[in-house]
Amino acid sequence: ENFPKCKFTKHITKDTGIPCPLCGSKIVTKRGRNNSFFYSCEKYPECGFSSWDQPLEQKCPKCGGMLFRKKGKNIVYCINKESCGYSAEYDATGEENE
Repeated sequence: ENFPKCKFTKHITKDTGIPCPLCGSKIVTKRGRNNSFFYSCEKYPECGFSSWDQPLEQKCPKCGGMLFRKKGKNIVYCINKESCGYSAEYDATGEENE
């Protein structure tokens, strides 16, 4: 409101209510330079977690890890790609179909 005297800006974020898999802080939704949304830890860049894919509250049925919904697709996958490898279709009701 004090523009042009004050030129400080801060990114507008929205809390997802999901804890960060690395540090336990909140994951927030942010808008990138190209106006697309991405997800990162509220402590970014100290924490380092960020993702273009949407984190989900559900846990992986195989290993209990965090699930993500692939951006622009109806696929969910586990954060532990190498050790778990879980992926499934994701329908509008939020259920996974293997």
